[in-house]
Amino acid sequence: MPVSKNTRRKKAKKQTKPVNRPSSGNDFTFDDETEIAPNVFAFGFPPELDTFSNEEAFGLLNSHAVYVELAESGNYHTEDIAIVVGMLVLNDETEIILKTNDKGLLQLRKSTFFKNFALLNMDF
Repeated sequence: MPVSKNTRRKKAKKQTKPVNRPSSGNDFTFDDETEIAPNVFAFGFPPELDTFSNEEAFGLLNSHAVYVELAESGNYHTEDIAIVVGMLVLNDETEIILKTNDKGLLQLRKSTFFKNFALLNMDF
């Protein structure tokens, strides 16, 4: 009796390596974060909520921003520019949604936004 051999090949697992792209700016800091354990940060809302007004957030839609460090040095590239793509209104708080190339979508309050980003004048 002939013995059949298993001729199916095992599928090789796809090996992926993480891409190490240098960050265009330092990790941004929250204005009210506290370190509760080594490298574990918690942040909440301070008693005086520093949020955008609806008019301010609406006026920032489609605006361009860049990290403060890069704006001060003036040495930034097209991929370093972030765009305000939306606004989020929940109860009495208005926050903006910022799309960055290196960190993806960020939801930021007014104080955090202006501490870490500078608006670019894109009028030509």
